[in-house]
Amino acid sequence: MAESTAAAATAGAASAVVTAPRAVRARTGGPSDPDGEHGPAVQAAGWLLVVLTAMLLTQLGLL
Repeated sequence: MAESTAAAATAGAASAVVTAPRAVRARTGGPSDPDGEHGPAVQAAGWLLVVLTAMLLTQLGLL
């Protein structure tokens, strides 16, 4: 009888494990560009804006 009780306890423990579906994921708030729409041209334009802003601040004596 002890063997059947141990087997039942093992079976019960295995069925008690609940896992979340794979489709449920936490959003981390990171960049979302799945299609690659914003490629090197947009990045280059961003860096150009950074450089021009730095040059303007330097000319105004603020940097």
